[in-house]
Amino acid sequence: MILQGTVVWPHLFEPTQFEQNEPKYELNLLIRKDDEQMDDIRAVIEELVNEKMKGSCSPEQLPIKDCDQRDDSGEDFAGCYMIPMRSVKRPGVVDMEVQTIIDPDGIRGGDICNVDCNFYYYSAGKRGIAAGLNNVQLVKSGDHVIGGGKMRPEQVFAPIGGAKPKAKGNVSF
Repeated sequence: MILQGTVVWPHLFEPTQFEQNEPKYELNLLIRKDDEQMDDIRAVIEELVNEKMKGSCSPEQLPIKDCDQRDDSGEDFAGCYMIPMRSVKRPGVVDMEVQTIIDPDGIRGGDICNVDCNFYYYSAGKRGIAAGLNNVQLVKSGDHVIGGGKMRPEQVFAPIGGAKPKAKGNVSF
């Protein structure tokens, strides 16, 4: 399934490890609640819940997180759902022209991306539905300060034009 949304906290070039779990590549995809893609996502998840979980599960067992209900990130993602996606294998990462991106800053938090993912049932320890991460395509560069993204110096500073900072002998406020 290919979904389009805003990427948050991407780890596409180096896996991250949470607690004692196996290192994984990951990203979180923000999708507006009123986006038509949500109907397709719900249908796939509902089919898995009916088939594998006998039609019953709690919200904690689903891969869709309601950002209106969450306040632990420090970010304001109201009006969106967040879908965490992970993989033990490095995902393919390409630009708008389907050319491989090798720069780790090629896709950062805030970018709009197409994400090739699959939803699946898991039962190791806990049970539920998760989203697997397969491939990512950059659609449009976004606001790189959301989702933990770090701006580059050339995005923050303007050329000074040869001016040197003035040295002051005493500091006063």
